[in-house]
Amino acid sequence: EQYVNMGYDNAHYWLKITVKNNQKTVSEWLLASYIQLAEKIDIYYKNNDRFIKDSGGIAVPKEKRKIKISYPFFVKLAIQKNETKTIYIHVSSRFTYQFDFTIGDSISTLTDANNRGNYHVVLLVFILALLLYNVFVYFSLKDKSYLYYVLHLLFLVLYNCSINAVFNGLFPSAAALSYAARIFSLAVVISALLFTKSFLSLKETFPGINKYI
Repeated sequence: EQYVNMGYDNAHYWLKITVKNNQKTVSEWLLASYIQLAEKIDIYYKNNDRFIKDSGGIAVPKEKRKIKISYPFFVKLAIQKNETKTIYIHVSSRFTYQFDFTIGDSISTLTDANNRGNYHVVLLVFILALLLYNVFVYFSLKDKSYLYYVLHLLFLVLYNCSINAVFNGLFPSAAALSYAARIFSLAVVISALLFTKSFLSLKETFPGINKYI
């Protein structure tokens, strides 16, 4: 598995990887990326003297992908026993260059994707339960600290959803999804700072620190 983070850029990137199938029985492989914010990913590889192209990324609608799952980049690779293929990957995005690449047999890779999805669901349910509990505490105590904590948890849920494909179908474009992820991440930080200031009463206990938060 390889992870690439080029930050925010408006350039195009090409990657070249070489894959050899050392398995005796597996001939169908999947090249996958679980990071959601790469806008367009194209792959090219040679098969029977002609180049095969496949595409993915948040700019490609789910119904236009060959593998129709929530993760935006899952493409098939036909690699026979002891065969070596060179794969060219073209990544373009107007916003952020964050992507990872994993190659595995179709069964284990799809199982891993399903397990990751289940993990995120469990995590989000836990955070939502914590959020609802703190809503109850806020209305009971009327303490502003709990309101900031509730907002922090809410923005944390929204941010995790935006980078884990949950919101892909709700936004009109890849640009809107990318902007939303940035806004939610900023809101997570701001709400955490407000909670810290209020919960620790920094204005009274540490006025020097409070001026910089």
